[in-house]
Amino acid sequence: FCVVPGTSAWYSLGGRTDTCLANQRLASRAGRDHGAIGYVNTDWGDKGHWHYYAISEVGWAAGAAWAWNGDGDEDGFTRALDLHVYGDAAGHMGRLAYTLGNIYKVVGTTVRGASALFHLILDADETAVPDGVAAEDLKRTRASIDEVMSSLPHVRLTRDDGDLVVKEFANTGRLMRHACDRGLALLNGTMARGEVRRRLASVMDTILTDYRWLWRARNREGGLSDSARVLEERLAGYRI
Repeated sequence: FCVVPGTSAWYSLGGRTDTCLANQRLASRAGRDHGAIGYVNTDWGDKGHWHYYAISEVGWAAGAAWAWNGDGDEDGFTRALDLHVYGDAAGHMGRLAYTLGNIYKVVGTTVRGASALFHLILDADETAVPDGVAAEDLKRTRASIDEVMSSLPHVRLTRDDGDLVVKEFANTGRLMRHACDRGLALLNGTMARGEVRRRLASVMDTILTDYRWLWRARNREGGLSDSARVLEERLAGYRI
């Protein structure tokens, strides 16, 4: 038998770093202790696959680390991401990816383990804000996103698809901020205001345009319509 952990990036927008690393470590140790012949790392895209290839790379790198050394720790992991995964000569990308993947914890509430920000995009207005999420939680989360993303303009990626990676992270940050803004509009009762809806529509239009382009840059066309459908529904709802 093989152990089969995962990146834990599904049901998220920017990943779920701590969940991922715990899953990878536990799988490695269980496999070693019980005689597994292999370690199969997985990535899934339930309900839309809104996390990009570059987001999942944190989990794949974790699997590459702990598959052969289940007793290893996380010291130096972000530096290893810069060196071996993102190729960032400036040394920012590893920390950015790692920390962005823990933004789901800043909200303070998860939904059956999934990111609350994911549900703030996925669900209709009536159910979009998970129980326990307050306006202050979303304001704090949005500020954290801005802080993490502030280093993106300073990365210097040496990998061949470095420009694409930067664009993937940029649109991820945009979508995560949008989740906070939508939640705040719903919590504050301002969603009915024309200026609020126009602002949300403008941002979602940009997100969707980039999302379609980024999807086609790495993936086959087949899943795009399903993945974009909810984003299109949100945009249409803002324009009513």
